[in-house]
Amino acid sequence: MTYIAPQEKREFKLVTEGPHIAVLVRIIDLGSHQNNFGNIRRQVDFAWEVPDELAENGKPLLVSNRYSVTMTEKSQLPKMVRGWVGGDPLSEGIDFTKLLGRPAMINVRHSVNDDKTYANVDTVMPLPKGMPAPTHVHEPLIFWMYLEQRRMDKAVFEALPEYLRKTIEKSNEYATISGSGMHSASSSPRTDDSVPSYFDEGPGY
Repeated sequence: MTYIAPQEKREFKLVTEGPHIAVLVRIIDLGSHQNNFGNIRRQVDFAWEVPDELAENGKPLLVSNRYSVTMTEKSQLPKMVRGWVGGDPLSEGIDFTKLLGRPAMINVRHSVNDDKTYANVDTVMPLPKGMPAPTHVHEPLIFWMYLEQRRMDKAVFEALPEYLRKTIEKSNEYATISGSGMHSASSSPRTDDSVPSYFDEGPGY
Protein backbone atom coordinates (compact mmCIF):
# COMPACT_ATOMS: atom_id res chain seq x y z
CA MET A 1 0.00 0.00 0.00
CA THR A 2 1.38 3.36 -1.02
CA TYR A 3 1.20 6.18 1.47
CA ILE A 4 1.29 9.74 0.14
CA ALA A 5 2.31 12.25 2.76
CA PRO A 6 0.20 15.41 2.78
CA GLN A 7 1.97 18.48 1.52
CA GLU A 8 2.83 21.02 4.17
CA LYS A 9 1.30 24.43 3.53
CA ARG A 10 3.87 27.19 3.42
CA GLU A 11 3.05 30.43 5.15
CA PHE A 12 4.61 33.38 3.41
CA LYS A 13 5.53 36.43 5.41
CA LEU A 14 3.67 39.52 4.26
CA VAL A 15 4.74 43.14 4.30
CA THR A 16 2.86 44.79 7.16
CA GLU A 17 0.07 47.24 6.50
CA GLY A 18 0.85 50.94 6.38
CA PRO A 19 3.43 53.25 4.76
CA HIS A 20 6.84 51.93 3.69
CA ILE A 21 9.87 53.21 1.81
CA ALA A 22 10.33 50.96 -1.20
CA VAL A 23 12.09 50.49 -4.55
CA LEU A 24 10.47 49.17 -7.73
CA VAL A 25 12.57 46.14 -8.70
CA ARG A 26 10.35 44.05 -10.98
CA ILE A 27 8.04 44.73 -13.94
CA ILE A 28 6.45 41.59 -15.41
CA ASP A 29 4.21 41.36 -18.48
CA LEU A 30 1.52 38.82 -17.55
CA GLY A 31 -0.22 38.81 -20.91
CA SER A 32 -3.96 39.25 -21.42
CA HIS A 33 -6.43 38.10 -18.76
CA GLN A 34 -9.94 38.88 -17.59
CA ASN A 35 -10.03 41.74 -15.11
CA ASN A 36 -12.46 42.38 -12.25
CA PHE A 37 -14.93 43.95 -14.70
CA GLY A 38 -14.99 40.93 -17.01
CA ASN A 39 -12.88 42.58 -19.73
CA ILE A 40 -9.83 40.98 -21.33
CA ARG A 41 -6.86 43.29 -20.79
CA ARG A 42 -3.07 43.06 -20.98
CA GLN A 43 -1.81 43.04 -17.38
CA VAL A 44 1.51 43.91 -15.80
CA ASP A 45 2.82 43.06 -12.32
CA PHE A 46 4.87 45.69 -10.45
CA ALA A 47 6.87 44.50 -7.42
CA TRP A 48 8.49 46.79 -4.86
CA GLU A 49 11.29 45.80 -2.48
CA VAL A 50 10.68 46.92 1.11
CA PRO A 51 14.11 47.29 2.81
CA ASP A 52 12.79 47.58 6.37
CA GLU A 53 11.05 44.19 6.38
CA LEU A 54 13.00 40.99 5.88
CA ALA A 55 12.10 37.45 4.88
CA GLU A 56 13.44 34.37 6.68
CA ASN A 57 16.39 34.27 4.27
CA GLY A 58 17.41 37.78 5.32
CA LYS A 59 16.43 39.43 2.03
CA PRO A 60 13.96 42.33 1.91
CA LEU A 61 10.35 41.36 1.32
CA LEU A 62 8.59 42.15 -1.95
CA VAL A 63 5.05 43.44 -2.33
CA SER A 64 3.35 43.72 -5.69
CA ASN A 65 0.33 45.06 -7.50
CA ARG A 66 -1.20 44.25 -10.88
CA TYR A 67 -2.36 46.84 -13.37
CA SER A 68 -4.27 46.63 -16.61
CA VAL A 69 -2.25 48.10 -19.45
CA THR A 70 -4.80 50.67 -20.58
CA MET A 71 -4.41 54.40 -21.07
CA THR A 72 -7.61 56.23 -20.14
CA GLU A 73 -8.47 58.81 -17.49
CA LYS A 74 -9.94 56.08 -15.27
CA SER A 75 -7.07 53.58 -15.70
CA GLN A 76 -5.12 52.81 -12.54
CA LEU A 77 -1.69 52.51 -14.19
CA PRO A 78 -1.41 56.10 -15.50
CA LYS A 79 -2.99 57.37 -12.27
CA MET A 80 -0.33 55.57 -10.24
CA VAL A 81 2.52 56.85 -12.42
CA ARG A 82 1.21 60.43 -12.35
CA GLY A 83 0.97 60.43 -8.56
CA TRP A 84 4.43 58.92 -8.25
CA VAL A 85 6.63 60.70 -10.82
CA GLY A 86 4.36 63.47 -12.10
CA GLY A 87 3.88 64.44 -15.74
CA ASP A 88 1.01 63.40 -17.96
CA PRO A 89 1.29 59.68 -18.84
CA LEU A 90 -1.75 59.88 -21.12
CA SER A 91 0.00 62.25 -23.52
CA GLU A 92 3.67 61.50 -22.77
CA GLY A 93 3.43 57.73 -22.41
CA ILE A 94 5.18 55.58 -19.83
CA ASP A 95 8.80 54.50 -20.14
CA PHE A 96 9.09 51.46 -17.87
CA THR A 97 12.89 51.60 -17.86
CA LYS A 98 12.73 54.94 -16.03
CA LEU A 99 10.49 53.47 -13.33
CA LEU A 100 12.61 50.41 -12.62
CA GLY A 101 14.90 50.98 -9.62
CA ARG A 102 13.05 54.15 -8.64
CA PRO A 103 12.32 54.72 -4.92
CA ALA A 104 8.85 55.46 -3.63
CA MET A 105 6.73 55.80 -0.54
CA ILE A 106 4.08 53.10 -0.79
CA ASN A 107 1.09 52.26 1.36
CA VAL A 108 0.34 48.57 1.85
CA ARG A 109 -3.10 47.21 2.60
CA HIS A 110 -4.08 43.61 3.37
CA SER A 111 -7.08 41.90 1.79
CA VAL A 112 -8.65 38.48 2.38
CA ASN A 113 -9.82 36.21 -0.45
CA ASP A 114 -10.82 32.56 0.01
CA ASP A 115 -9.47 32.61 3.58
CA LYS A 116 -6.07 33.77 2.34
CA THR A 117 -4.54 37.11 3.26
CA TYR A 118 -2.72 39.12 0.60
CA ALA A 119 -0.61 42.27 0.79
CA ASN A 120 -1.34 44.86 -1.90
CA VAL A 121 0.13 48.22 -2.79
CA ASP A 122 -2.64 50.73 -2.23
CA THR A 123 -0.88 53.98 -3.17
CA VAL A 124 2.49 55.00 -4.60
CA MET A 125 3.97 58.41 -3.87
CA PRO A 126 7.37 60.09 -4.25
CA LEU A 127 9.76 60.08 -1.31
CA PRO A 128 9.47 63.13 0.97
CA LYS A 129 11.98 65.86 0.17
CA GLY A 130 15.30 65.31 1.88
CA MET A 131 14.74 61.62 2.52
CA PRO A 132 17.65 59.54 1.16
CA ALA A 133 16.78 56.91 -1.44
CA PRO A 134 17.14 53.34 -0.15
CA THR A 135 19.43 50.78 -1.73
CA HIS A 136 17.99 47.53 -3.05
CA VAL A 137 19.11 43.90 -2.91
CA HIS A 138 17.00 42.34 -5.66
CA GLU A 139 18.34 42.81 -9.18
CA PRO A 140 15.98 45.04 -11.21
CA LEU A 141 14.13 42.92 -13.76
CA ILE A 142 11.79 43.47 -16.67
CA PHE A 143 10.07 40.65 -18.56
CA TRP A 144 8.06 41.47 -21.67
CA MET A 145 6.35 39.44 -24.40
CA TYR A 146 6.64 40.93 -27.89
CA LEU A 147 3.60 39.50 -29.63
CA GLU A 148 4.13 41.06 -33.05
CA GLN A 149 7.74 39.85 -33.19
CA ARG A 150 6.91 36.49 -31.54
CA ARG A 151 9.67 36.73 -28.96
CA MET A 152 10.42 36.92 -25.26
CA ASP A 153 13.38 36.14 -23.03
CA LYS A 154 13.05 32.45 -22.16
CA ALA A 155 15.82 32.52 -19.54
CA VAL A 156 14.16 35.38 -17.65
CA PHE A 157 10.77 33.64 -17.90
CA GLU A 158 12.14 30.41 -16.43
CA ALA A 159 13.73 32.34 -13.54
CA LEU A 160 10.41 33.91 -12.49
CA PRO A 161 8.49 32.59 -9.47
CA GLU A 162 6.22 29.68 -10.30
CA TYR A 163 2.99 31.57 -9.63
CA LEU A 164 3.96 34.24 -12.16
CA ARG A 165 4.95 31.65 -14.79
CA LYS A 166 1.62 29.86 -14.38
CA THR A 167 -0.27 33.12 -14.86
CA ILE A 168 1.76 34.01 -17.96
CA GLU A 169 1.28 30.54 -19.43
CA LYS A 170 -2.50 31.08 -19.44
CA SER A 171 -2.23 34.12 -21.71
CA ASN A 172 -2.76 34.20 -25.47
CA GLU A 173 0.54 36.05 -25.83
CA TYR A 174 2.47 33.18 -24.27
CA ALA A 175 0.63 30.57 -26.37
CA THR A 176 1.41 32.48 -29.56
CA ILE A 177 5.07 33.08 -28.75
CA SER A 178 5.81 29.63 -27.32
CA GLY A 179 4.20 28.06 -30.39
CA SER A 180 6.61 30.01 -32.59
CA GLY A 181 9.72 28.77 -30.77
CA MET A 182 10.08 31.36 -27.99
CA HIS A 183 12.77 33.43 -29.70
CA SER A 184 14.88 35.07 -27.02
CA ALA A 185 15.16 38.83 -26.65
CA SER A 186 17.84 40.67 -24.70
CA SER A 187 17.59 40.02 -20.95
CA SER A 188 18.98 43.43 -20.00
CA PRO A 189 16.25 45.68 -18.57
CA ARG A 190 18.17 48.79 -19.55
CA THR A 191 18.29 48.35 -23.32
CA ASP A 192 15.78 49.98 -25.64
CA ASP A 193 15.12 46.56 -27.19
CA SER A 194 14.06 44.84 -23.96
CA VAL A 195 10.90 46.70 -22.99
CA PRO A 196 8.41 48.98 -24.72
CA SER A 197 8.68 52.70 -24.17
CA TYR A 198 5.03 53.65 -23.87
CA PHE A 199 2.84 50.83 -25.19
CA ASP A 200 3.97 49.98 -28.67
CA GLU A 201 1.87 47.02 -29.77
CA GLY A 202 -1.77 45.94 -29.79
CA PRO A 203 -5.03 47.88 -29.50
CA GLY A 204 -6.11 49.68 -26.35
CA TYR A 205 -2.62 50.69 -25.25
